[in-house]
Amino acid sequence: MKKIIKGFKSAIGFLTVVPVASNSINETARHMYLFPIVGALIALIAAFVGYLAALIFPNSIAVAIALLALLLLTGLHHLDGLLDFGDALMFRGSAENRIEVMHDKNTGAGGFGIGFFVLLLAYAALAEAESIFSALVVAEASAKFSMIIGAYLGRASHEGAGSAFVKAMGKNHRAFLLSFLIYCSILLPFAAGATVALITTYAASVAVLYVSNKLLGGVSGDVFGAMNELTRTLVLLVLVV
Repeated sequence: MKKIIKGFKSAIGFLTVVPVASNSINETARHMYLFPIVGALIALIAAFVGYLAALIFPNSIAVAIALLALLLLTGLHHLDGLLDFGDALMFRGSAENRIEVMHDKNTGAGGFGIGFFVLLLAYAALAEAESIFSALVVAEASAKFSMIIGAYLGRASHEGAGSAFVKAMGKNHRAFLLSFLIYCSILLPFAAGATVALITTYAASVAVLYVSNKLLGGVSGDVFGAMNELTRTLVLLVLVV
């Protein structure tokens, strides 16, 4: 039990800006199966901020504040990965050169474009959701589970933070099954959108894996970040269809 609590704290420290004592990246990777729980908690906090904002502002502004709270809670960490991934997609060259582009601290047109429209679509979908609480919980838990799928099925493009998660989750059937059960238990109260969220999450993860394998030679920390952001937005979109 102590190991699980320690791993949970490590996951919070890695995925959020909450000042908890975090462990090594390898320790966090070993407890990656807890990511959907952290995602659900982040979503609840952000949704509550949006609820409070709705007491003062129109719904359109309250939704934007909720989305901003969500991004700030994560330290914009995954969004940064999406921007880097977008730049790499737009660059024409070898996998090695694309990886170099991802590591460039400057954001190019590719990163800006994909980041802008992913956030715009997420905002538009959230504004149409019947319940900001259920929509954000389902979407954020799905976003975190997508990274688990990526680590379980993917191969590392190079040594780095991302490779630690691939080593910890790759072919680790027990950890993947546990994470799947945790994810499903979070979706269970939202039966109406549970199945479509699950299918969308798997499809989005596999699609990003395919692209990253073809263009980058595998997955990395930035790819996981992109997977998180893209899956969240896609799940929000399908929930309001």
